[in-house]
Amino acid sequence: VKRDLVSRAVALHRPNVVSAWDALLAVGGKEMVALVGAMLTGAANRTAIVVDGFIVTVCALAAVRMVPELRPYLLFAHRGAEHA
Repeated sequence: VKRDLVSRAVALHRPNVVSAWDALLAVGGKEMVALVGAMLTGAANRTAIVVDGFIVTVCALAAVRMVPELRPYLLFAHRGAEHA
């Protein structure tokens, strides 16, 4: 269900999406923007970031697309059955 909803939202906004930030603004919510900001700030301060859950993983992907150097600070703590 989530996959279909996101696919439709991306298709609707596709002409305006050229970066991870554009995608986040098009199909994400304020909480997702806040999570990405927190991840970027955490990495800038050399702090480990725990990634737990589907939405947080999506935010981590967007953050890494923006700043690839963020990746070593991410600790993935969730292994759900939901396919993304």
